[in-house]
Amino acid sequence: MRGWQTRYGASEDEFIWAVRNLSSWTSWSTGVRKANDDYGMIKEMYFGHNITGMYITADKYYQSHPEFFPEIKGKRVDFNHAKRRPQLCFTNQEMIECFKKEFEYHVSRQPGCKIYGIFAEDNYELCQCAKCREDIKLADGRVLKYGDPDFQSTRFFQFLTPIAEFAKKRFPNILISTYAYFFTEIPP
Repeated sequence: MRGWQTRYGASEDEFIWAVRNLSSWTSWSTGVRKANDDYGMIKEMYFGHNITGMYITADKYYQSHPEFFPEIKGKRVDFNHAKRRPQLCFTNQEMIECFKKEFEYHVSRQPGCKIYGIFAEDNYELCQCAKCREDIKLADGRVLKYGDPDFQSTRFFQFLTPIAEFAKKRFPNILISTYAYFFTEIPP
């Protein structure tokens, strides 16, 4: 995949410029459009920060499952009353199961894409609950401590891995994209 993240609603001229520069993806590729088929673009759905804006929303889940949402300064955050959408409680296993169902729902609503996005929100507002701060025991026996440079990215990818495994079984011909951005920039 090679491309340019231009602004949403980019002009046709920008799209054609990207094609002429041998791109296979642009911001315009985020959806099912005839131009994507005409130029052989890789189609991606659900680009952008979306784990709480689309998959696990406060409107749908907060009242019945506040534990899905991050604990910050001792309180679970209701995104409906926050300045911005912080991350989820990435260690909550029930939330991960709900996330899989939401992912399946959203993929089935927009068939025909090759890539479906699961992107952390645009901030460092991470859950501070005891479970999210627990040491991470790695398969090779090493232990990551809270505060280690790769702790938060590892925690995020531990959340994402079972979702990706589910997606591979349920939708074997699609890919998942995510960001190496903010706390996931450091490889897990």
